[in-house]
This record gives sequence, C-alpha cells and structure tokens, in this order.
Amino acid sequence: MGKFDKFLIATDLDGTLLNSRKRIDALTDEKIRYFIANGGHFTFATGRVHQSFVHLKDMLGFNAPVIFGNGGQIYDYETEQTLSYWFLPSKIRTLCDEVLKLYPSAALELYRHGCCDTVNENEITEIHVTKFGIERVKHDSLETVSDEPWIKVLITAPNSDLTEIYRYVTQRCDYANFRFSTAEFLEVFSRDTDKGRAALWLAKRLGVPESGLIAAGDQQNDLDLLNAAAISAAPANAAENVKAAVDIILPDNDHDAIAALIDHIDSIA
Repeated sequence: MGKFDKFLIATDLDGTLLNSRKRIDALTDEKIRYFIANGGHFTFATGRVHQSFVHLKDMLGFNAPVIFGNGGQIYDYETEQTLSYWFLPSKIRTLCDEVLKLYPSAALELYRHGCCDTVNENEITEIHVTKFGIERVKHDSLETVSDEPWIKVLITAPNSDLTEIYRYVTQRCDYANFRFSTAEFLEVFSRDTDKGRAALWLAKRLGVPESGLIAAGDQQNDLDLLNAAAISAAPANAAENVKAAVDIILPDNDHDAIAALIDHIDSIA
C-alpha cells in the first residue's frame, strides 16, 4: 500500500504537462516518478492520438493506460492493446463533406489507430502534422478515404471560419461532440465519450474511487475531464473559462504546473 494508491492523475499534455518547447521539465519529471513510486496512478487525457504520442512515450513517466482522441480510445502500453474504443458513426462523413464544400479554407485530419488521412490540406494542418511527426496519407476528397471508423476528426481553419463551422455543425449534428483545443483546431469525437467519462471509466478499472480522480487541463476540450474530477486544476496559462471552472490554479506550463499539483496532493494525502 502506497501513500497515493487511491489516486489517479489524468493530465492534458500540450499547454499543461508539456512546456512551451513540448518537453517535460526536470522537477516535474521527478515529482511524477515520486508519485508513481508511492502507489499513484499517472496518465494522460489528450486530444492527441497514438501516432502523435509515440515520440513522447519514452520521455514521459506514466504507469496507467492513456486516454487518446478526447476519450475515443484508451490504450494500454504495458500490454500494447486498446482497452476501449468509442468510434464516430459513419454518418459523420456526410457532415465532413458538407463542411469541405461550404468552407474551402477548412482541412480535415481523420484518425484511426496508427493511421491519419488528411483531406484538402491547408497550412494549419501541414504545420500541425509536420510539428508532431504525424505520418499521413493526403486525399483530395473523402471519396478515397477508408470506410473504417474514425476515432477522431480534427477540423482546421482560420479562427473566423472555424467559429462559423462550429455553429454550422453543432446546429446539424447531435451524434458527435465538438470541442476547440486551439483557436484553429476543432476536435470532433463520439457523443458517447469525452475525456471525463473516459477518465472515470479508467479509474474504475484501476480500482481508484471517484474521489481519487485528479485532473489538469488548459483548454475547452479539457472541461469534460475537469468537471468529472474530484480535484481539478489548470495552469496559469489556461483559457479564462477553464481557470474559472477549476479548484486550483497552478503555475504556468513553463514553471512546473504538474509538479505543483503533485505537491498539493502530497499535502492532503
């Protein structure tokens, strides 16, 4: 029995755990390893998918399955198996096709486990997939994209257009969730999941009570996770509506936010 064995920390990656250089600072790494060594469960609840996490895996300390695609997939790296999927329904393709026809500035990133297809790539998508080392297959239209179900769709466009797209899709679709993760990224995933529901599912599987779920995040797509947690936290660089929703404001992500969260848990455990 360890001091933290009834706790699960599920943290967002970009803007929360990772600093502005997409790295983890030494103090934060040390605190995570201390938390794990004393029985704690530590993992990530991210909008990223498996293929944009691979290059981070070996530099991060964690000991619990990872929540990908805003809850669309929970993957166990110890067994190298997916524990659960929540796929988007096939009719999402029709909505995506409408978006591409109505908004020529928009691009789509379509994710399955280990696969990324892009349609109508714009500069935002090109920068994104290059920066995160995501291998993809480019398409001119959805007609050539596989019919296999998607874990997540990422719509990218300039913010003024993406705001209009958000209004359009939310008025016409009740079978998917839509969350902004940046001003130019609109995340689309199954209505049956989100980061919060996935984290609660994982906590139950790990034998962690709901009272032991601790979460941290910085953007709109983290609010489901933060609202589900017994203790919620946001770094000082988080969006204002996110900071207004949490129990604890941490230092910003360039000043060991998650180390501060673990110190807080250490003081109350």
